[in-house]
Amino acid sequence: MSTASNIKRSIVVLSISFAVMIIEILGGYAFNSMALLADGWHMGTHTIAIGITVLAYTYADKKANDPSFAFGTWKVEILGAYTSALLLIVVGLTMGYESIERLFNPKPIDYGYAIITAFIGLLVNALSALILGHHSHDHHKGHRHGHGHGHGHEHNSPLETDLNLKAAYVHVITDAITSLLAIIALIAGLFFGWNWMDPLMGIVGSILVLLWSRSLIKQTTSILIDSGIHDGTSETLRSKIKTAVAGVGDLQDLRLWRTGNNQYACIIKIQGNAETKIRQQLNLELSELPISYCAIDVIRKLESQD
Repeated sequence: MSTASNIKRSIVVLSISFAVMIIEILGGYAFNSMALLADGWHMGTHTIAIGITVLAYTYADKKANDPSFAFGTWKVEILGAYTSALLLIVVGLTMGYESIERLFNPKPIDYGYAIITAFIGLLVNALSALILGHHSHDHHKGHRHGHGHGHGHEHNSPLETDLNLKAAYVHVITDAITSLLAIIALIAGLFFGWNWMDPLMGIVGSILVLLWSRSLIKQTTSILIDSGIHDGTSETLRSKIKTAVAGVGDLQDLRLWRTGNNQYACIIKIQGNAETKIRQQLNLELSELPISYCAIDVIRKLESQD
C-alpha cells in the first residue's frame, strides 16, 4: 500500500476522532459526566497524536533520500511516537486530577444522554482501531523507508515494530477503554445510584493511560538515545562474529544500533592479521542478519618477539 494511502487512512481516523471529541466534551459539560468529559479530552489528545503520526510519516517520506540524514529518516517516526507518549502523560494526569476533584465535589448527571454519548465514543474508537490495524498490515507489507539492504525477514507484529503507528494505536485503545469505563460508571449510577463510580472510573482510566504512556516512552527513548538493543540481535551478532573470526582474529569492539523497524547498523573492530579472510567470513555471516550498514575495522596483531 502506498504512503499516500496510509496517510489517507490516518486522516480518516483524525477526522472522525475530532468530530467525536467535540461531541463528548460538549456532552460531558452538558450532562455533568466526569467520565464522559475525561474521555472527550482524551479524544482530543488522540486527535493530536494521529496528526503527529501523519506529519511524521509525511516528513520522513519527503526526506527519505536526503543525504543529510546519515541513516535515513526512521527516527523521525520514533520522535513522533515519543511526542505522542508525552501527550498521553499530560492527559493521564489531567484526567486523574479532575476525577479526584469531582469525587469530592459531585454534580448531578444526566445519565441517559451521557450513556448514549459514551456509546458513540466507544463505537468510534473501535472503528478507529480497525482502520489503524488494517493500516498497520499494509504498512508492514510495503514499508517505504527501506534505506538499507539488510537480508533479514520481519516476523514481528507491525504494531510492535512501528512505534509511530503503535503510538497512535495506543491512543485509540486508551480512548476505547475510557469510553468503556465511562459506560460502566454511568450505568452503575443510573441503576444503583452509585454516583461515585463516575469519577472513580475516571481515576482508573487515568492510571491506565499513565501506564501505557510509560511503556511507550521507555521504548522510544531507548531508540532515540541508542541506549541498547533488547531483542537478542546484539547477542546473535556477537556470536556470529566470534564464529566467523575463530582462529584468525579476536573481537575487540562491537557497536550496534537500530536504523529502521527491523534494520540495524554496526561497527566491528577485529584484531588479526588475515584481513581478507576475516572480511570475507564476516560478510558471509552478516548476510543472514538484517544489517543495512556495517563498518569493519581490522587491526593488525603485533607478533610477539622472544
